Amino acid sequence: MNTVPIIKIDIIIKDWFVRFCSFFPELLGAQRRLDEITFGNNIFIPKKHKDNKRLINHASIHIHQRCEFSPSGEKTTIRGNMEFLFIFAKDYLYARTKTKSHRIAYESIRFEQEAYVEQDKYDYLERRVPGVWKLYSIDDFIKNYKEI
Repeated sequence: MNTVPIIKIDIIIKDWFVRFCSFFPELLGAQRRLDEITFGNNIFIPKKHKDNKRLINHASIHIHQRCEFSPSGEKTTIRGNMEFLFIFAKDYLYARTKTKSHRIAYESIRFEQEAYVEQDKYDYLERRVPGVWKLYSIDDFIKNYKEI
């Protein structure tokens, strides 16, 4: 099993940027604003979440997922981001055809499933295996979904 190298990630405190980016999920029916957003190898996070290790770990998992689609495996690229976003959108749209709920569709995205399951394991990225997100099932998630 090959693990992905630990990738340098910068955390940038930008309240306005996260608020601006929240506009797009709201168009799809999200009931709340984003807590963070990632671009490239950067995590943009509001000041109120700057010490939230769980949230930062969740976002870091997404950066590692995106790096899988880049030639070096250590820095996100435009092509890698596009491939990641294509799969992300495909998973979301597939799930949305199965459920009318934006929340269930979003949480059933395979990248999100991995990030939610592993976000409390702060050593996870040291042992993460590339492509593990492929093992998650959208249909199984929807079938077993329980509202918290």
